Amino acid sequence: TQSTGEEAFYSMEGLSRLNPEKLDFYIDYIKFQVSHGFYDPDANLNILKLYQFSPELYSRSCVGNVHMVLVKALMQLPNSDYVLCRAQLSQDMIDDPLTKKI
Repeated sequence: TQSTGEEAFYSMEGLSRLNPEKLDFYIDYIKFQVSHGFYDPDANLNILKLYQFSPELYSRSCVGNVHMVLVKALMQLPNSDYVLCRAQLSQDMIDDPLTKKI
């Protein structure tokens, strides 16, 4: 809905967008994007940046979130979103077998 998109927009202002406490919101938001068929590259990139800047947040259970971001970015080809997202990944994320296939 519009309010969900607006909430995401306002949550990305300034440095607060990299607040680790916002990760759950961004995860819910990408799931919302998937189920409603739209794409918010800034919010999705924030997920990867949060994992990058707060590696303690990343676990094997989170790899599905990374895959959702990558697939949504891949669907935007020929735009360079996928390359930008891929550049945010840690070596652990890159080494995941499914990530290698995406």
